Amino acid sequence: METIKLHIDTVRYNSKPNESAAIIKNRLQKETAPIEIKIVDLFDKINDGYTISPGVMSGGAKSENWTEQQVFLIDIDNNNIDIPLLNIDEAIKICEKNNIPLTFYYYSFSHIPEHPKYRLCFILDEVITEYQKRTAILQSLMSLFDQADKSCRDGSRYFYGTNKGGEIINLNDYANYENIISAFIPLEKDQITDSLSAHTENDYKVNIEDDELDRLKRDFDLFGYIHNRNGEYKNISGGAMFKNCEICGHNDDLVYYKNTNSFFKENFGRK
Repeated sequence: METIKLHIDTVRYNSKPNESAAIIKNRLQKETAPIEIKIVDLFDKINDGYTISPGVMSGGAKSENWTEQQVFLIDIDNNNIDIPLLNIDEAIKICEKNNIPLTFYYYSFSHIPEHPKYRLCFILDEVITEYQKRTAILQSLMSLFDQADKSCRDGSRYFYGTNKGGEIINLNDYANYENIISAFIPLEKDQITDSLSAHTENDYKVNIEDDELDRLKRDFDLFGYIHNRNGEYKNISGGAMFKNCEICGHNDDLVYYKNTNSFFKENFGRK
């Protein structure tokens, strides 16, 4: 891959900017045209303190102005105090386990050794031009890292550079859309219900019923049901991707996962 396309700010910062987000966004995504740049040069720009916009924008700095994207960043802020900190070595192992090549990472301005904060950069082997696919990629990548900032999913999201360094991991392999989608980890039952507090007698009865419901869902032939209703599909790692989707009518955005007997609908955001 010779070059990738994205926006790079014209202003360099040595620390987290005090400038307003609106000023930076307008300058970066409205006033600064996207450029083609080599990956190593992008890495150097980020480490020189330049802000980037992975999404290529046209005519504005809002999500509706998004047109394409090949660079995807996951922000690991380690702000969830209820679970262990995720260090960079552990994050790299997660990428390797799921066969998703990590291109490079860099520490954010606010990183300290006692509280690691860094960004993982994945470069795809194709340019994504469908917004629902872009959102699905982020949704799946974020699901792999419990300490990821789950709010960083808007199409107009930008990322500050750094003065804390980083490392290039892989310049030979690139992330693949189907592998990323196949790696999606659905929320566990206790994650969905962890906001519930009191455990009354009625709650206990509900839990028993939920266990039985879980068994019925586990034993249900969900793949056969989806196949019967949506027809043609192709096998992917860990499941199947259906050409048609009865929910929205789009192509290739309904995925079945064998290990969890669940499905994932990729059509988020714009239609």
